[in-house]
Amino acid sequence: MAGDFRAFMGNLVRTMTGTTRCAAMLSLPQSKPEMDDWELRWQDIITKEIGRVAKQLIVNDEAEISEVVRRRLFENIGSDRIRKNVSKAYADWCFEHRAQLPSEWTAVDAATTESKARDYLAKRFEACYPFHPATLSVFQRKWQALPQYQQTRGTLAMLAQWISWAYKTAFQEARREPLLTLGSAPLESPDFRSVVLGQLGESRLVAAIEADISGTQSHARALDADTKAALRGIHRRVGVSILFESSGGQMVNPYRIHPG
Repeated sequence: MAGDFRAFMGNLVRTMTGTTRCAAMLSLPQSKPEMDDWELRWQDIITKEIGRVAKQLIVNDEAEISEVVRRRLFENIGSDRIRKNVSKAYADWCFEHRAQLPSEWTAVDAATTESKARDYLAKRFEACYPFHPATLSVFQRKWQALPQYQQTRGTLAMLAQWISWAYKTAFQEARREPLLTLGSAPLESPDFRSVVLGQLGESRLVAAIEADISGTQSHARALDADTKAALRGIHRRVGVSILFESSGGQMVNPYRIHPG
């Protein structure tokens, strides 16, 4: 009934453009792997049919993304006072070390005052709490370019296991972290690792992850043998962060010719 549906959409668009106090919303999937060529072609047809008068709404704002995550994965994120205190502490640290941090971590207008810059950063951390902003933004900044990545279900599947693992290990390892950062991703968990590799679309990375980051005999664990206190596990955490930040972000051109 694709042809009939297209005609219905066309009639709906023409009717609504002549009315007032009326609105319609059409939700189309952004993840392409689950659609075949026929479905992709019809999605393009429907998009063009309504695109003449429609306004595209794409969720890219950190506050909107974090709100979706909180509603889907948390019943309660705890005390508002703790959230504000944690956010301020992280914001102040980021501001003081802004010269050494990636621009996407701060994104502060150089022309603004120091107090406004600190307030902006604090609100950004509050919006993403209990996640570090970089933990959520990496999927929008980098991973959405991956052909196998499912922007909604894929992200929620990873974060759900991530939260469960963090809650369990907080008691086992007596490590209570204020925020969930990229470095805390539990790649040592086979289930979580499978979800991550499925979204990356590259299962062969498991050998490298085992050897370099999360395996019992990995290079990172060997280097972490002598780390203590706040630096405990720092090499593994840096390796995990690099894996997440180095995935996606660009499309590979198979026809690129390298000199020599």
